[in-house]
Amino acid sequence: MGAKLYAWIGGITLFLAAAFFIRYSFERGWFPPSVRAAMGYVLGSALLLSGARMRRKRYRVLSHTFCATGVLILYGVIFACRAVYEFALFGPGFTFALMAGVTAIAFVLSV
Repeated sequence: MGAKLYAWIGGITLFLAAAFFIRYSFERGWFPPSVRAAMGYVLGSALLLSGARMRRKRYRVLSHTFCATGVLILYGVIFACRAVYEFALFGPGFTFALMAGVTAIAFVLSV
């Protein structure tokens, strides 16, 4: 239980760091919304792929933490693109399809 607890605390901390960085950059006007969304997609995808890659090397707890944090970040970015930034491409159907795709990919990587 100890290793899992620290891994989950680290994953939650990583998610909060990404969320607060995006919020801080939003308040300061550092990046336009499209760049913020792209950074979120890159970070979430990198965590998801890193978790999948680590799974093969027998780092199961860390792998699951990375995958879960990547999925959480991707869900957050997709939600922000729809509700906060109101990008034209992100209609209800497309947003649902993206979230379903993220869920499917996470499921395939976890099996």
